[in-house]
Amino acid sequence: MSTEAIIGMVVCLTITVGGFLVFLFKALSMDKNKEEE
Repeated sequence: MSTEAIIGMVVCLTITVGGFLVFLFKALSMDKNKEEE
């Protein structure tokens, strides 16, 4: 595989995993806020 292809895959994976982590973090924050109320 070429270097450009590898870099492209890494970027896509980073965005996918990053978005997933942000979604989980927001969901956990919402759950905590509900419990406090």
